[in-house]
Amino acid sequence: APKEYLSLLAGSDIKYEYVSGYLVAMAGASINHNRICRNLIRRIDAGLDGNNRECEVLGSDQKVHVSNRQSYFFPDITVVCPPIEVTEDDPETVLNPSLIIEVSSKTTHGYDTGTKFNHYQNLSSLKEYVVINQYLVEVTSYFRLDDSTWRITQALDLQDSLRLESLNFELPLTEIYR
Repeated sequence: APKEYLSLLAGSDIKYEYVSGYLVAMAGASINHNRICRNLIRRIDAGLDGNNRECEVLGSDQKVHVSNRQSYFFPDITVVCPPIEVTEDDPETVLNPSLIIEVSSKTTHGYDTGTKFNHYQNLSSLKEYVVINQYLVEVTSYFRLDDSTWRITQALDLQDSLRLESLNFELPLTEIYR
């Protein structure tokens, strides 16, 4: 149950996600993964200063709860805009991200584009979901349209840019993969 999960997590050195009643241990990240996350956080934070000053970019220790799926995730990057909504059980768990980014590996790509995305779609606040491949130049962006369908775009060349529609700015892939 979610309460037991939160209790376990509070006393654990291991980070777990909780997916519809099942614990999923989180593996450590590669150097490339950490570099991409650092580059993204730095650029998104700078972009927020210009466009969405009240929004915040948060790192991989930020827990996100998908309440109607009884799931908790630790996205690589979460952008949340005020007012920030948190759970009653854990005031450090966000309920209303507007943008989530996952940096995928060979072993997590299917999980990030499958199970996680299926759960994330239940977050009514989520406007955009981005999956970045850490081994290849491959960035897939899912943007929620007004009719709740998702427009999918890909950037597959270092000369391309990732257009973050939800934040109204672009990130050159050269800066993401630097």
